[in-house]
Amino acid sequence: MLQLLDFCGSHLRHENAFVHKAMEARAPGASSQIAHEHAQHEAQIIALAEQATALLDGEPAVRAAGTLALYRALSLFIAHNFEHMHVEETAHNAVLWARYTDAELMEIHDALVASIPPEEMMFTLRWLVPFMNPAERAAMMADMRAHAPVPAFAVALEVVRPHLSEREWSKLAASLGLDA
Repeated sequence: MLQLLDFCGSHLRHENAFVHKAMEARAPGASSQIAHEHAQHEAQIIALAEQATALLDGEPAVRAAGTLALYRALSLFIAHNFEHMHVEETAHNAVLWARYTDAELMEIHDALVASIPPEEMMFTLRWLVPFMNPAERAAMMADMRAHAPVPAFAVALEVVRPHLSEREWSKLAASLGLDA
C-alpha cells in the first residue's frame, strides 16, 4: 500500500514537472483545474499513508475497523483518480496535440522517462508491461532497449518475464529478436 502511494506521488510530480509545464508554456491556464486536484491528491496520499501506517502499528482489536476505513478511503481516492485521468487523457491530450508536433511530444516524453529513477522504472514496468497488449508491450520494450543501458534493459526483462505467460513472453522475445 505504501509503495503504491509513493508511486502515485511520484506520478504527480512527473506530470507537474513535464506535462503541466508543457501545457502552461503554450496554453496558460490549461492545467489549472488538474493542478489544483494534484494538490488535493498529494494531501490524500499523505493521509492514506498515515492511515496505513497507523493500521500497521495499531492494536489488533482496532484493525478490522481501521482496515475497513482504509479500504473505503483508498476506494474513493482511486475512483476520483480514474475521473482525473479521463480529463488528462482527453482534454489535456487535446491541448498538447494542438500545440506540439509529434517530435516535440516525443522530446517531452523522453525527458520525463529519463527523469524516472531506475527503481521506480522497474516498479512501473512490473505493473504496466504485463497488462499491455502485445504490440504496446513490444513497442515499449523496444523503446527501452533503444534508450537504456544494456544492463538496465536486461534487468527490465528479468522484472517483466515472471509476470508474462509463456505465450506472451514468446511473442515479446520474438518481437525483440531474443531467444525465448
